[in-house]
Formats: sequence, C-alpha cells, structure tokens
Amino acid sequence: MTRPTFIAHCTDDNRFQSVHDHLWAVKNLCETYAEPLHLSHVAGLAGWLHDAGKYAQTFQDYINKSHDGDPNTHPGQVNHAFAGARLLGAFLNQNFDDDAIYLSELIENVVMAHHNAGGPYDYVTPTSGESPFLQRQSQKIKDWTISEIKQHFFEDFSQASFEAYLDEAIHEISLIPPEQQESQENFYLRYIASCLIDADHLETGDFMVGKTTQQKSPSASLDTLCRINEEKAAVQAKQNATDTTSGQGMINRLRGEMSQYCLAAGQADQGIYSLSVPTGGGKTLAGLRFALNQCVTHHLDRIVIVSPYTTIIEQNTRAIRQRLDIDPSDRSTVLEYHSAIGDDQVEQDDPKNDRYYYTRDTWDAPIIMTTQVAYLNALYGRGSKNLRHMHRMINSVVIFDEIQSMPTKTVEMNNVAMNWLAHEGKSTLLLCTATQPALSHDVLPIGIDAPKEIIPDIPSVETAFKRTELVDHTAKMWELDDLMNGLKSELTRVSSVLAVMNTKKAARQAFQQFNELNLDVKGYHLSTAMCAAHRKKVIKAIRENLKNQVPLVVFSTQLIEAGVDLSFGSVFRSLAGIDSVIQAAGRCNRNHETKIGRVHLMRLDSEIENISHGLNDISAGAHITKTLLNLYPHVDPLSAKIVSQYFQRYYQDRGAQLNYPETIDHQRLSLLSLIYGQNAESDPLINKHGVDAYEQKHGHRVYSDLLHVSAPQSVTRLFDPINSNTIPILVQWGQGKEIVGKILSGQTPLEELYRLLKQAQQYVVQVFGDQRTSENLVKNGVARFDEHTGLWIARESQYDEDFGLDTTDKAMNYFV
Repeated sequence: MTRPTFIAHCTDDNRFQSVHDHLWAVKNLCETYAEPLHLSHVAGLAGWLHDAGKYAQTFQDYINKSHDGDPNTHPGQVNHAFAGARLLGAFLNQNFDDDAIYLSELIENVVMAHHNAGGPYDYVTPTSGESPFLQRQSQKIKDWTISEIKQHFFEDFSQASFEAYLDEAIHEISLIPPEQQESQENFYLRYIASCLIDADHLETGDFMVGKTTQQKSPSASLDTLCRINEEKAAVQAKQNATDTTSGQGMINRLRGEMSQYCLAAGQADQGIYSLSVPTGGGKTLAGLRFALNQCVTHHLDRIVIVSPYTTIIEQNTRAIRQRLDIDPSDRSTVLEYHSAIGDDQVEQDDPKNDRYYYTRDTWDAPIIMTTQVAYLNALYGRGSKNLRHMHRMINSVVIFDEIQSMPTKTVEMNNVAMNWLAHEGKSTLLLCTATQPALSHDVLPIGIDAPKEIIPDIPSVETAFKRTELVDHTAKMWELDDLMNGLKSELTRVSSVLAVMNTKKAARQAFQQFNELNLDVKGYHLSTAMCAAHRKKVIKAIRENLKNQVPLVVFSTQLIEAGVDLSFGSVFRSLAGIDSVIQAAGRCNRNHETKIGRVHLMRLDSEIENISHGLNDISAGAHITKTLLNLYPHVDPLSAKIVSQYFQRYYQDRGAQLNYPETIDHQRLSLLSLIYGQNAESDPLINKHGVDAYEQKHGHRVYSDLLHVSAPQSVTRLFDPINSNTIPILVQWGQGKEIVGKILSGQTPLEELYRLLKQAQQYVVQVFGDQRTSENLVKNGVARFDEHTGLWIARESQYDEDFGLDTTDKAMNYFV
C-alpha cells in the first residue's frame, strides 16, 4: 500500500491511514456524539484539530522510522498533541469576544490533553497560584512551528471552510447563557473531552484492526424492547387478576399498580423523578417500564442503571434479560459493566463477540447496568476508560437504584452532576429506593430540584405493602446471650431468621456462639472476608433451604441488605441508620408468606460491636435512628415520614463531609469547590482558593488571563469514591486454588494468563492496605506477595470455609 504524504497511523501489514482521513473521521464522530446538546461544531472542532501535530515533518520522520523498525524510536518522542491547540489560538488570539475566548480555552485544553490520563489540565491549581493550562499553552515546542502546521493542514483542508466552521462553533457556545458557561464549565469541558476521546479511540482502533464498527442506534432497539415489555406487563396484569386470595397474589397486584404509575410517568415530561416503592415492591421492573417509555416518548438514546453493588446488578440484569426475552448470550443489549464481570464469561458464549467489546468500551448499548463507582468515575474519574463514557449519559434515562447508598462524600458532587444531566444534558433521572434521601435544595446547600414522586399516595402504599413491624429493643444494651435467647424464641414461631451486624467481628462471634447451642437448625455466615464466588455459593444454599423450608439462621454483615432477593421469617438488625434498618426489613416476609413479620432492632455491647472508631457514617446513622425512636414513639419507624426526618438530620450532622473534603498541599479544601460554583467575576466561587493564590502570585486579577479557572485534573487525581486504598488478596478457595497454581506455574501462555486474571476477580478479598498493612499480612502469615505477577496470594490454610480469609485476632482489623 502506498504511503500517504502525511501518515496518522500504520499497521504491521503495511496499511497506512492519512492524517486527513483520521481527522475527518474523528471530526464526524464527534459531531454525532455532541448533536444532542447542539454542540456538534464545538466537539467537531476538537476532533478536527486533535492530531494536527502529525502534519509536522518530525512526526512523519518518527512514524516512518518506527514502522521500518528503527530501535531509536519510541511513542511520545514527538509532541503532536499541542499543535491543534496552537493552530486554533492563531485564529482566535485577536478575537476578544467572550464566547470566542471561552471556546478557545475549552478546545485548546481538550486537544492538548487528549493523551493525558488525568484528562484536561487545571486552568488554575488549587493552591500554588500556577496555571498548568497557560504553561502548556505557551510552552516552547522544538518539534514543529505553527506556520509549518498551518501550511500542511490547509493543504488538506479548505481554510475558508475551517473558518466558517469555527464561526459555527462560536455561535453554539453563544447559545449557552453566560452564567451557565461559568458555573458549569467543568461539565462542558469534560463532555467535549469525552466525545473526542471516544471518537479517537474508536476510529483508531477500527483502522488498526482493519474494520469499521457498525454503530447501532440504541433508540431503535429501545422501541422494540418497550413493545416487548408492554406485552409482558399486559400478560402479568391478567395473571395478577386471577389470584385474589394468596399473600403473593396481593403483592403481585400491588406491584402491578406501581408499574401502572410508572407507565403514566414514563409518558410524561422529562425531569428528575423519584420512585418510593417499599422493599419488595417490584421497583426494578417498574423502573424499567418508566425508563423504556421515557426513551420512546422523548427519543432518548439509552438507559443507564446505577447500583451500589455488583450483587444487585447481577440479580437485576437476569431479571431484565428474562423480562425482555434477551438471550443470555447477548451481552450487548443489556450491558453489565462492573469489576465482577469477566470477559471469559463472554468468550465462553462467543469468543469473537465484537459487539460486546464495542459496547463495553463505549457504553453504546440500549441498557447499561453499572456501579455507582463506574458512574461517578465517568463524571470525575481518571483515565480515558472512564472519560470516554461520560457523554453516553447525555440524552438518556439514568436510574439510581438505592440512591441513598451514594458515598457520603460524593453526595453534593453527584447532586451538581444530576442537575446538569437533567437541565443541560437532556436526560431523565429516576431516584429509586424505599428510603428516599433528602437531596433537594431546601435541605442541602447544594441540592437538586425536588424530584417528582411517581407514587401519588405513599402512606397508602406503605400500608398496603406493610409486611413487617419493628420491635425496638434498644432501651438496653444486648450481650450475645440476649441475641441467642431472641433467636431461640423466634425459631419457635418461624423457620428462618436473619441477623445483620455492623461489623464482621460481631457477625463471626454471633455465628460461633449460635453453633455452640447445638440446635437442630442450620447456621450460615456471610461477610466480605469471603470472596465473591464463596458468597454466591452460600447464598445459593440459603435460597435452596428457604425454598424447602429447612430451619436456618443466617449471620451477616450489611452486604445481604443490598438487593439479595431472600425472604426470612424474622430479622434481627443491629442498630444503624434507618435506611439500613429498612433494607434489612426488606429481607423479612418479602413475599407476604405470613400476615406480619418481626424486625428486631437491637443495640449490641461495644465489646461485641464497636462502631465508634472508623465507622463514623454508621455511628452517626445509629445515633440519629435512636433519637427518632425516642422522639416519635407512636410513628411507624419504617415510614417515609421517619425516613425524611432521618436524612435531614443525617445530612445536617455530616454536612461537612458532603462536598468531598480533601487535603491538598496541607490545606483542607473540597473537590467540589475546584470545579463548581457561580463564579461571577465579582465573587469567584469556582476554585476560589486557587484564584486567590494566582492573583497574589501574579499581582492581577485572574480574569485578565483566563475565563476558565477550574482545576479538573486535580479532581481526577484525587477522586476515589470508595477509598480504594485496598490490597486485593487472591485466595485459594474452590477454583481459586487452581487459578493460583496456573498463574504461579510460569508455564501459562500470556493469553490464557489474561483470562485467568479475569476469572480470579471472583476469588479476591479486599484488604485495607498501606505499607504497614502489607508488612503485617506477611508477618501474620495471611498472604505473600509474588513479585513475578505483582499479586498478593493468600496461604491456603488462611481461608476458612465458614468465615473466609483469616480473621483471627491478629489479622481481623485489616479486613474491609
């Protein structure tokens, strides 16, 4: 194949892509991605300019030598990323219109940073008074001159057409109100960057493998899925009408009513909605019905369902696929995106499933099932994998399953994101939970518009769904003997009991003492000291025994409250936030097996369960729950009224933690303040500390140099929604032992090793980790570090069939 004059990419089989063709293709993709927000020319401009530096002769020398095998070449030795920004600056440096300046700063940052793992650069650093953006904008480049880039660029493209296109981009920016440009600058910046990164990766990847990805229109599939779902809903309604006597029949009819409310709301206007259905109320399928009808009514592109835990995702994905008649091997119509989904599962069904890999990388799927962490990282996280997903949440329905479980420190960052998605992003949001948090402006300094509640009469629905009553034992402190007596008493009237503790230590000790009673009752233990595959096995056994009415007691941490579809005759819950108590109650009498189930709320002695150190959120929640029980003795503690009171008090108590506080250069700041605020020139709120430092250092107002003042890269560098300073320990339980053997053998081919590492995710236990922790892991004989693979591997003897990874007194405190 003839080499073009200006090469963008080349392959080992001697195929060459010209810079012209690459820029034009990426530009066109960017235009498509940004069309919903009417920013096609803005994003297209970023795509058109992003690799303009490849017109430099130094880059052409490099890529030709690299292709010919010159050992002195290496990726990144020629700076090609800054040229497009300089070219744009050359056209706009005499344009003093605010919209033109805004566009220039936005596009220049996106283009310069399109290979930067941290995303766009800080316009102003939070503390040092520097501007990484301006430093890069003025940095001397030895690889090319702007006149060289301009000459070659306009040999391939019409300058008149480019200038007309640039005018269109400025016009699109001008349609965004100035106050919105200022307060939401970070979202527009990340949105355009997301469009560019996704387009560039997709187009480059397609060329390198010699194919063209056939991008489907998700909305076309959503029309079909909505029709299937409505047919299923009609069949279910007829079935519900035939069972008028059983408790299950009553629950199903109530679920049908919730579904009808969601149908009506789904055909109404876009906005922020809430679905406050009690646990067991069928909110998964009701929310799906709402979302599908919103998509059809408003021509939206996809549904993104955000859940706190992979267990919820796996369970709900199965339910949705079954509901919509989706073949289990089809992993691209309903995409699971989370750490527990291994590519090996896909390869077993179809080893050449290109559609799956495309949807996994791009999120271009009709329905996406993902975690809170992946969702938050798409908005604020580091790395191109996260950044390229952000624009897929535009013009969509985003469902927040169990919204109350959003990490406390991310609450206000999520609030501003939800407001932007709903108002500027043309998306519909659904907050779905039995325990709606108080997130509106009248409760929080940075809140959301009050959601439109789908259920018209929540107190009546609560009464209709009522399957449990709370028995309050918190007046006195309980010892384990008190719990054992309570369990024995309940087992005289029901065959199954769940006991939920706040700590692994308490769950383990209670399980051990129960076994010493030698009752003719099966006991089970669950905690995150057990790997995911082990927990799944235990939950499967519990489910089977519940089905067969085998007497049993389960001792668990709160992991069982998160979407695990099990129903016990009675529940004991250690004192915690009312939201956790209600979630535990949702595992009791779930399908109305009896008239009413008991939920016993207990307060364990601190020698058994100490939540005052290191469990601040749980401790604060427990205190507020106890206060409300005392203040409102005659109000149902599981009612929406108490939930509302709880969250108002909780957010007031934890207010200083809601905006993601972080220490930066020994100064306490919030990540939210670095990227969000009204930022009027008279009162700069975005990155105010950084703006003050900049003005003090340079001796003049920041706005003499910049319109943008946010610090997006500082945010991506520090953003970590679940404190992932953990050490993943691969355990030798079940198939994990075989995986460890193959990984350590040194004989496993690289491709097979990659597959094994994916499988190994099901056999990992997370341990809070730093250097001292790792030293203690070795010292206590828990695990060893394998330098060849970079893996921590637990000793086989340290994994217990009942409790998981060693939780003896020495090691216990290390486990998540």
